[in-house]
Amino acid sequence: MVCSDVFPYRIDEAPVLRCSTPEEWRAALRRLIDDAALRATLGQQLHQWVQEKYALQGQTQRWFEAIFAPSQTTSPP
Repeated sequence: MVCSDVFPYRIDEAPVLRCSTPEEWRAALRRLIDDAALRATLGQQLHQWVQEKYALQGQTQRWFEAIFAPSQTTSPP
């Protein structure tokens, strides 16, 4: 739920606390230590996000369309 503010963690709007400095890391970790409701909320949001974006169950339609969609190639003239 706490990660570095670098490219891989900036995509898809993950529900995490992003940190760039040691001070931000300490503050983010302190927030999570002190706030059980925030931990629970972020944990639930992140679980849902992973299920929708990356778990196979959430991607079956996209896989089906990618495999079985009509080809987008054009015929030669």
